[in-house]
Amino acid sequence: MKESYFIKGFGTSPFFRVVDFFIDNYGYDYSKTEIAKGSGMSRVTLNTFFEGLVDMGIIKKTRDIGRAKMYQLNIDSPITRGLIKIDKMITIKETMKVSDERLADIIESQKIVAPA
Repeated sequence: MKESYFIKGFGTSPFFRVVDFFIDNYGYDYSKTEIAKGSGMSRVTLNTFFEGLVDMGIIKKTRDIGRAKMYQLNIDSPITRGLIKIDKMITIKETMKVSDERLADIIESQKIVAPA
């Protein structure tokens, strides 16, 4: 699995790997097993902090499929929108190799915001 710019910036902690997984797979919902596999960790590790992600409103439960509960990124959360915006900013900065001043200009001119 190639390391994203988000992970390069924030580190490889399980928390940020799960957030990165959801940002990269925006719009879809996943079971805990799929989230753990997609984030490169065990379900045991995921379960140690998963409820915190839900409690903070970063992810939300969407539906039940049999016994599996499905979750997706909660774009209604200001925290989530901020994380998405940071992800976009890091990606622009790293792919374009721009200065902080130029990055601010790009963000302003493109009206880069998280989905609402």
